[in-house]
Amino acid sequence: MLRGSLVLQGFVNEYVNEEDKMLKLYQKPDLRHLELTWFYSGENQTSGVDVLNNLKLHFNLVELLIRLYCGVVFSDWLGCPEFSNLTHITLSHCFRCETLPPMGKLKSLKQLNIFELSKLE
Repeated sequence: MLRGSLVLQGFVNEYVNEEDKMLKLYQKPDLRHLELTWFYSGENQTSGVDVLNNLKLHFNLVELLIRLYCGVVFSDWLGCPEFSNLTHITLSHCFRCETLPPMGKLKSLKQLNIFELSKLE
């Protein structure tokens, strides 16, 4: 019955936690705004792409904010055209990220905010 906004903070990248899979965010059709923040532990941190891949989201999501993600690439689902309601994406302080998934197929995307992605090509 979760609806509206959800903030998840403190993701750790060293392992894929079973709790990440148990969140079942794909079963939350009324969740509209999601904020994901990783625990930043310095430059030696490992990639969080496995954690991000496990966080399968429902396609009704409208706004997504990802902060302090330490992967070199984002999960492929980020540019998935099935996110037909996604209008706002903010990627902030993802210091190791070098590339973004193709987001041109996100039909409703109106605003893409990118802050402090210094290695982005």
